[in-house]
Amino acid sequence: MVSLNKFGQIMLGDTNNCTIGVIMSLPRNCYLASYPEEHMYWVYDVFVGSELITGIPQDFMARLNEDEENTE
Repeated sequence: MVSLNKFGQIMLGDTNNCTIGVIMSLPRNCYLASYPEEHMYWVYDVFVGSELITGIPQDFMARLNEDEENTE
């Protein structure tokens, strides 16, 4: 599970107001060549609300980890 950060939520628009999603794919490496810089980043397909969104950059998400020590 992941939580979308504020920028990720803005990119979804007003039609999907969910903030938590489930990763549905292995990471894929994307390459963006724009002069004078090149960028490489990881993307995932994420099920958010009622839709599958493909190619969400890792920088738009924060992994949710349950701390077992705090649940006792």
